[in-house]
Amino acid sequence: MFKGLKTLMLITVLATWVQATVLCVAPNTADCDMSICSSAHSTIQAAIDAASDSGDEIRVAEGTYTTTTDTTIANPYGDDFIFRQVAIIDTKSLSLRGGFSTANWSVQNYKNHPSIIDAGGDGRSLTIYGTYIQNVIIDGFTLQNGDYSNLGNSRLGPTIGNWTCVRTGKDCGGGFWAKYVNLTLRNCIIKSNIASTTNTYSDGGGAYLWSTSSAVIDNVAFLNNTSDMYASGGGLSFYYGSDAVITNSMFDGNMVGNGAAISFFQMSG
Repeated sequence: MFKGLKTLMLITVLATWVQATVLCVAPNTADCDMSICSSAHSTIQAAIDAASDSGDEIRVAEGTYTTTTDTTIANPYGDDFIFRQVAIIDTKSLSLRGGFSTANWSVQNYKNHPSIIDAGGDGRSLTIYGTYIQNVIIDGFTLQNGDYSNLGNSRLGPTIGNWTCVRTGKDCGGGFWAKYVNLTLRNCIIKSNIASTTNTYSDGGGAYLWSTSSAVIDNVAFLNNTSDMYASGGGLSFYYGSDAVITNSMFDGNMVGNGAAISFFQMSG
């Protein structure tokens, strides 16, 4: 008598996985481990410029990164956009990760090896601009000492609106600004930033998110950021956009007239 015969068929599906290219940033490029990193850069902006638009990862060593510059982006509908910041991500999908020791480029430790982007009171730390399809991750940074006074819509005059800020003739986003991207912001400190000292109704002392396709904010501290007394969102201001998720985050010491911690305007989702 035949016993039951069981045939086990194993079907193996092989998935092609493309590892992201890793770029390194350190004040001294000789400190980059070229067994891990494909290229070494002394500034965050240089690494962003060298990154492809295919989800590259930029690892930033501990240290303070400074010096703001103006960047012009073409605007097909009017005056070209002008932004001032330490670093700008323009229509690229990538991960920007801080908190690496030059002795270990494999393990992120943003608490013991802080990567600080300091705007020095002249512009903001970081600007991100997309076309709705980019995925950007910012992980493990301190963004501090931004001041966007007279650098937003006010740069072109008191009648300019919906240019680099929503409100006509106003400034916005003292420390961080993002538009038209899928954003993940995690393990960051955004502190001591100012939306404007000269123009009322200037929103988002710490950060300004405008029409983000999605926004995930996790383990982020918004500390001691300032907008003027008539503005909204001393720590964080959302304009339009959808699918905002905020978890494990803290708002403390932010100063503004309306919504000292956070403000939302016409969000969907």
